[in-house]
Amino acid sequence: FAPTADNTYEQAVSLNYFDGYSTQSLPFSLKGASYLRAILAATGFFNLGKLPITDRTTTEITISNKGLGMATAVAPAISVPFQVTQSNCGTALAASTSCTLRLDFSSDSPGAFSKTLSIPYHEGDHAAALSATISGTATVPVLLSANGNHTCVRTETGSLRCWGHGNYGQLGYE
Repeated sequence: FAPTADNTYEQAVSLNYFDGYSTQSLPFSLKGASYLRAILAATGFFNLGKLPITDRTTTEITISNKGLGMATAVAPAISVPFQVTQSNCGTALAASTSCTLRLDFSSDSPGAFSKTLSIPYHEGDHAAALSATISGTATVPVLLSANGNHTCVRTETGSLRCWGHGNYGQLGYE
């Protein structure tokens, strides 16, 4: 059974057998329905690497429909500090076609970020979703301050590390 279109199928079948005395026939009907599914897949760069805070970087994610049916109600979404800034996907994606999402990453605070790009859609018979983890790290410039008794450095992730003379409680971690 390999349907090529959404349809309802019915076929009459007859089972012939010998009961020991004579050949018998048992007629019955087989019924079934098919639908062509949409199957979405994503390709692209999902790790946006490191960038200084307040800077912006962009990546493009290609969404492809690998199935035989139309994907409808396509609605990509991701939360901050990532943002879908451009899309040619629309709300439907035909079989064997693809579209492109443009994602931006920018943060005012340092740290490693990981969010889920969620693309819910209707795949022909029921709701489905494609998801991909997008990550990136916002860093601060590395700063070094030193004098005769102390040295402090602010790391690229914003933490402060100090060492040196600590007779009066001058050292510690923030």
